[in-house]
Amino acid sequence: MIGKIWLLGMLCMPVLAMAQLIPIKSVPIATGEQFMIYPTQNYGMAGLSIAQDDTLLDPFSNPARGALLRGTSFYTLPTIYLISEDLGSARTFPLGLMHGSADWFGAAVFSLQQLKGAGNSNFDPGLGNLSLTNAYFHGLFGKHMPDVRAALAVGLTWANLEGLDGVDLLYANSRKIEQSGDMLNVSIGIYKEMANKQTFDLLLLYNRFRMQHDVTYRNWGWPRVDFTSDQASENIVRNNDHSNTIGMQVGYTRPLGSKGWQFGLHAAGNWKSHPKIPNYELQNIPRDPGDSDAYQVGFGLVHHKNRSTFGFDVIYEPIWSNTWADAAEPIESASGRIIQPGQITVNNDFEFSNMIMRFGLNTRGTARDFQLGLQVRSISYSLDQYNYVEERRRDLQESWMEWGLTWGWNFRLSDFTLLYQGSLLSGVGRPGVNLGGTRMTGNFSADAANFIIAPSGSLTLQEAVVFTHRITFLIPLD
Repeated sequence: MIGKIWLLGMLCMPVLAMAQLIPIKSVPIATGEQFMIYPTQNYGMAGLSIAQDDTLLDPFSNPARGALLRGTSFYTLPTIYLISEDLGSARTFPLGLMHGSADWFGAAVFSLQQLKGAGNSNFDPGLGNLSLTNAYFHGLFGKHMPDVRAALAVGLTWANLEGLDGVDLLYANSRKIEQSGDMLNVSIGIYKEMANKQTFDLLLLYNRFRMQHDVTYRNWGWPRVDFTSDQASENIVRNNDHSNTIGMQVGYTRPLGSKGWQFGLHAAGNWKSHPKIPNYELQNIPRDPGDSDAYQVGFGLVHHKNRSTFGFDVIYEPIWSNTWADAAEPIESASGRIIQPGQITVNNDFEFSNMIMRFGLNTRGTARDFQLGLQVRSISYSLDQYNYVEERRRDLQESWMEWGLTWGWNFRLSDFTLLYQGSLLSGVGRPGVNLGGTRMTGNFSADAANFIIAPSGSLTLQEAVVFTHRITFLIPLD
């Protein structure tokens, strides 16, 4: 189950701007920003978003903020991220068009992506370098309502996926993994301007995620003579990964006094159902159903003075998740009780208490800006698991911190604007479990590969660093 929750977090954290979808992450696996296909002004400021406006990214965070678009502009955003220790990489090429008039506004983005998974010594030669192609589309359309100083808009995101970053790490003993699926996100947003430069945002969303994993394993006869004999055969296991999310998000900003201070509040809730969860190698409970409730509450503060801007965001994330496993056939418990098909064999209750802190700085020159930012994310959770087969309860506490450093340069030229933005993320990698003083990482055996759901020892980490580089060309067409 933890494997599933981590995968949701991996998918949802970058898929939409800000916090439309709240990440639920239970292991610090290194992944990049696979779904980040949108332009942003604040990336180099650690992505400040609560009190700091971002005229490029805000319309993709809440489609109603497309009301702030003026004129017509085109952008392209070549992006690359690399994960150290050969844990994966991606190259993404989005093309986007944005338009805003006195009555209507809208935007459309299409992107192609080449994704490379982590190296795996169990893969046949060449398969570890296999690249996958993903395609993404995002569109928004909205209308100004000048009588009430508001705007209403709808947004749609669709992705055709041949792979998700990090999934290959969850099937470490496989020979080949073929992924296929799609993701659909529909949102409705309201943006309202009030007296004294106050603003209010409301967003409602529905997200549907469907993925299929066809995992190939090599089976060997016994005795095994060598790895090239005819005694080897292949077994393909199909796992489905399905989830549904309903979410809501609200935001509020207002100036503080006349000294250039701006204050903001943010709150969001996601209600997730997980009808199908893959039977990852790194867990021992197949296809658990479950549900999760994830929330965010935070505030931000920024200060504008002359040509400088600095600010910070503070966000708290309480999350509760419950998953269980159903018996497929009669099972005898440790005391001799028969667990009938459909009855629960294992119940898992998770409680997360996460914190996010961001700090960003921007200095503005005549024709160029420089940005610097730092984000710290603290993740902590407790697991209360009861196994009805073994008739035993187990408790687990885990926590870690992820550090992100960001930077950026903004060059304003006569005919277009050029933005270079980069980031470095540490505190993530390839997780393992420490059993009796022996650290296990990399390729796990099936017997020991249950730490993602409930480690029998403390989690360990083969550290990795994620490097991201983004170049945005923004061209006005008016």
